[in-house]
Amino acid sequence: RAILSALLTGCEVRDAVAALTAAGEPVDHVTLIGAPALSPLYAAVLDRLGVAHAMADAHAASLAGLAALAGHAQRVPA
Repeated sequence: RAILSALLTGCEVRDAVAALTAAGEPVDHVTLIGAPALSPLYAAVLDRLGVAHAMADAHAASLAGLAALAGHAQRVPA
């Protein structure tokens, strides 16, 4: 099961990078926002493809986004 998961992850990332590059949007950096258990798998694929990356915790990113939305909503007149 782990091997199949790794192969699917690799194909998913490779195909996404190829599609964006073919569309004239080369990928030089990716921010991975996800579960701590999965992000390193995606990071390993990006390493093999030569794409720089940073990792962010999904929970922390969600909280930061919700806080930003709440702050924006308070500034918008009803």
